[in-house]
Amino acid sequence: MDLVFAGHDHVYERTVPIRGVSYVLSGGGGRRLYPAGEGRLTACSRSAHHAVVVRVGGGSLCLEAVEPDGAVFDRFGLVYLEA
Repeated sequence: MDLVFAGHDHVYERTVPIRGVSYVLSGGGGRRLYPAGEGRLTACSRSAHHAVVVRVGGGSLCLEAVEPDGAVFDRFGLVYLEA
């Protein structure tokens, strides 16, 4: 499975895998937020200021979407084969 990161929209959204690719939109860095959408391909969305923390190692990737108070509102993991 592949993972794509994007920004610009002032909201957080992660999709379900689409043809083996999950998309993460992270745009809650401090400006005015947009309303969060919800669709059939949405795994998680939130209109909140946040940061996305990604840890990679040992054949896995762990993503956490974290609000300024430290609350984790989304967690996602991948297991991969190191080349």
